Amino acid sequence: MLALCGLPYSRQPIEEREYRSKQGNMRLIVNAGELLSPRGEFVKQPLPYGSRARLLLLHLCSEAIRQQSPTIKIDASLTAFIKKMGFGANGGQRGNLSAFKKQLQALAACKMTIGTFDEKGGHTKTVNTAPFESMDVWFPPHPDQQMLWASTITFSREFYDTLTRHAVPVNVHAIHAFSDSPRKIDIYYWLGHRSHGLSKPVSISWKALKEQFGEGHFVTSGKTGGYTRDRDFRAKFTKELAHICEVFPKLPVAVNEGGIRLKPADSDALSLPAKSSTKKREIIKR
Repeated sequence: MLALCGLPYSRQPIEEREYRSKQGNMRLIVNAGELLSPRGEFVKQPLPYGSRARLLLLHLCSEAIRQQSPTIKIDASLTAFIKKMGFGANGGQRGNLSAFKKQLQALAACKMTIGTFDEKGGHTKTVNTAPFESMDVWFPPHPDQQMLWASTITFSREFYDTLTRHAVPVNVHAIHAFSDSPRKIDIYYWLGHRSHGLSKPVSISWKALKEQFGEGHFVTSGKTGGYTRDRDFRAKFTKELAHICEVFPKLPVAVNEGGIRLKPADSDALSLPAKSSTKKREIIKR
C-alpha cells in the first residue's frame, strides 16, 4: 500500500493533522499523533513527510525482515544507514540527525487508515493501523540536550504481518541516487511493484499519474500537496522518470503524449549495472 499511496512530499504546519491520498481502488489516510515527553506531557507531532520519512520506513521495514521480529534495535544501525544514504551524520538543531529524529517521532506517533474497494463486487475493506506499536526512548539528563535515538521500535502486529507477506524488494544502493527526492523514491517503489506484476504492456494516463504522484489532500487547510497545472506536473515527472531510467537503463518504460507505457520487466530491470561496466562508462566520460 505504501508503495502506491505515499506520504506527504513537503513539510506542513503543526496545525495540519490529516493527509489523504489515493490511487486506483486504494485510499490512505495519515493522521498526525502525539508522543509523551519526559515532563509527562503529550506533545503534538507533525505529519511525517519527505525523503527522510520514506528512508526511515525503508530501513526499519528492512531491519524487521532481516531480524525476523516486529521489535528491532535501531540505535547503531540507523546512524550507519543515514551515512549510507549520503547524509552527513551531523548534530545540532539543523543537522541531519535532528531532522531524521523528528521524522522518526512523527512516524512513531502517526496513525493510518488503509482502504480498498471493488465497485463491481460491492466489497470494501478498511484497516486502521499504526506503523509502530511502541517506541522506547532514553532522554538525556539535561533538558537542553537533544533526544537520543530510540533504542527499540516495535511494529504493530498487523503492520508487521502485512510486511512479511507483501514486502516489495528494494535496492538500497539505488535509493542512494534518489535520496534527495521523495517523489523519485515513490516512483521507484511503484515501478518495482508494477513492472514485475505485468503480463502485457499497460498504458497509464497523465491523469492517473498525477492523482498518484502529484496530489494528495490536506484536510485542515483544504489544499492539495501537488501541482495545480497539468503541464508543470508532466514536465517534473518526465524529468524524474528520466533520472530513474539513467540509473536503470533496462527499465521498459516510455513517455508519450497520453502518459507512459510500461512493459513487463525482467528480474534484472531494476538491478544496478555491474561495477566494471560503470567504471568503464566513467572512464569514457572523462
